[in-house]
Amino acid sequence: MSTTYGTPFSLPGISAGTQTPSGTYTIGANTAGCTVGANGSGFAYTHVGSCSITVVATGDPDDSSNGGNSDGHEGSGNDPDTASATLTVTVNPGKQTISVTPQSGSVGATLPLVATGYLGTGAITFSVVGGGTAPGCALSGPSGVKSTGAGTCLVTATIAADSDFASATSAPATMSFLKQSQTITVVAKSGTVGVPLALSATGYSGTGAITFAIVSGGTASGCAVNSTQHLTVTGPGTCQVTATIAADGSYLSATSAPGTMTMVNPPIRFVLHVTASSETVAAGDPVNETSSVTGVMSGDSAHLNSVSYTYTGTGTTNYGPSATVPQGAGTYSVTPSHASITISPSADQAHYTQILYNSGTLTITGAKLTVTATGGSVEAGKPFHPGATVSDLLTGDSASVTSATYTYTGTAGTTYGPSTRAPSAAGAYTVTPSNASVSVTPSGHQGYYTEPYKYVAGTLVITPKPIVIQVSPPQIKTVTIKPFAEGSYALSKKLLKQVHRLALQVKNGKYHAVQLQAYTDNVFTAAFNTLLNQNRAEAVSRQLAKDLKALKDTAVTITIVTGISIILVSSNSSAKGRAANRRVVATLKAT
Repeated sequence: MSTTYGTPFSLPGISAGTQTPSGTYTIGANTAGCTVGANGSGFAYTHVGSCSITVVATGDPDDSSNGGNSDGHEGSGNDPDTASATLTVTVNPGKQTISVTPQSGSVGATLPLVATGYLGTGAITFSVVGGGTAPGCALSGPSGVKSTGAGTCLVTATIAADSDFASATSAPATMSFLKQSQTITVVAKSGTVGVPLALSATGYSGTGAITFAIVSGGTASGCAVNSTQHLTVTGPGTCQVTATIAADGSYLSATSAPGTMTMVNPPIRFVLHVTASSETVAAGDPVNETSSVTGVMSGDSAHLNSVSYTYTGTGTTNYGPSATVPQGAGTYSVTPSHASITISPSADQAHYTQILYNSGTLTITGAKLTVTATGGSVEAGKPFHPGATVSDLLTGDSASVTSATYTYTGTAGTTYGPSTRAPSAAGAYTVTPSNASVSVTPSGHQGYYTEPYKYVAGTLVITPKPIVIQVSPPQIKTVTIKPFAEGSYALSKKLLKQVHRLALQVKNGKYHAVQLQAYTDNVFTAAFNTLLNQNRAEAVSRQLAKDLKALKDTAVTITIVTGISIILVSSNSSAKGRAANRRVVATLKAT
């Protein structure tokens, strides 16, 4: 036997033929919480499951078929009959329903989800199903729903099965989202007649298009709103303007109260002109660029506080544009900009709203260098190495000629050229430089000097080779070197000069042999005087050889006569006489 949980259930009665025996009911195996009275009455269960019920029935006492008497009593010697039976009652899960309470609210709000009518204890969940008209329907948390726009959302509720009831899902319930109201306010502004005034609004929540409209109450003439939602007027005064925001998916449309727009006539405007000066300076000189200001109305004055300049080469001058003042020779446009100007009186400053700039011209003239050829005199047959010097440099600069072309032309009766080939014959020639390459120091000043340079000729004189007349030198000549200090062989300055003159005589006289012999006084011993004479001769020999070498005359043989020589040229009795005797005699020979 079975029943559904939550449905009342009674046990069936027992019978035997035409008799209704009495019975005893007992519960056996029981998972449904079954209970029953001993006589089978009051059957109940507490939850889903099953229970086994045993019924023991006993016979009716007046049952004649069971040996009873006709008076309804058991006959003597007969016991009552008994019988038993077992039945199973199964309690199945109960059925239940669930429903969702419809709700309504504004777009943007979360509507609560409430389920009713259910019996079980299972978890309840909600779901958004199709069929609604609102955009963006979605659950908000476990028990709320929201949308992004006006319309309806359909929601179902499902209760999970528990131990006694099966699960159930509700029919869709309608959740209604209504557009919200909103406000909008026009922003009051001030503007200028002739200049469209941008209109704006604030305080609104929606995304609908905002439009503006003119309403009555203004004092300005020609109040109108153009296609770009700007206010235009033809005369000064006020305009009353309202703003309307169109409805969107979440908000109703709204129109503001009138806002006041105040329009005034434009102030008097003047245009200032800043014109850069034009000047010419020499390369290396400072550039003092200035500008003038014009366009000032009567009674006002203007002071130029600061201005920037941009320099750009013009014509063949390649430069810039740059804010750096150029240094090289050339022509440049000078364009002023970013001027700061103070107007007096200061109350009129606002009348000047625009500055126009006019360019000036800067001309930098290059310094003219002079390249002068260096002349000279050479003997015919010997090479001439031309060169040039640079002059007319700026203070602090220096320069050198790294290359040049030299042209030679005969002068003063000499016929030659003009030719870039150096002459070799004796005569007088002009040497004219051209095509010079000049290197200026410091290198940053190279641009200060422009070509063509000024060229100045030099003079080259080529002298004939000298005529050499061989003169036979005297066969023998003597020269005396004196006096030596007493007991010394050192060459004093006076003695050095005498030796040098001796060398000149040897060279100029073309002598090839020099014999040196030393003499002394009688002050010391013969042995000492012998050594002293030798040293004096050697000192003269060394110095003479050195001087001849300096004169490039190395083909001279120098010999020394050794031994003591006391040949007096004066008396040894006086200091002056002894000094005259302390000498070296050089004998010069042609061979």
